Amino acid sequence: MINAKRLSIFVFVLIFLAGCSSTSSLRDNEIPSIPPSDLSKCKNEDEAAQILISSVLDGLKSSNYQEFTRDFSSKEKSAFTKANFDDACKAIDNNLGVLLSKQYLGSINKIDYSIAIWKAKYSKVPEDIIFEMYIVRQNDTFKISAFVPK
Repeated sequence: MINAKRLSIFVFVLIFLAGCSSTSSLRDNEIPSIPPSDLSKCKNEDEAAQILISSVLDGLKSSNYQEFTRDFSSKEKSAFTKANFDDACKAIDNNLGVLLSKQYLGSINKIDYSIAIWKAKYSKVPEDIIFEMYIVRQNDTFKISAFVPK
């Protein structure tokens, strides 16, 4: 069974990462920009979710802030600092380990957004981790408004 203290620290860090209201102190020229994913052929949130999850998980795996936030809405992208992201990556490495697998479970459609849901297996924990990705439409494309592991 997962250590309750480790899980609560992990959940706190990732919720903080997804909803922190501080602004980044880094200047735009300090971190190279990565263009958003090409979602032009996606017909719905389910198709977009399959592309969006890749940049999020790749960014977490490689501790790459720009990769992780490439498809976030502008409001959410500026809502947390790179330092907070780095802390979250360390918490994932220390508490969960390596991502072994993920399975898309589907989505829940709301009026202004959708929630895409995955279950994932990590090397250091025996139970499944649930990912919720909140997807909105912004400027005629899909954007991530929150990513919350549970």
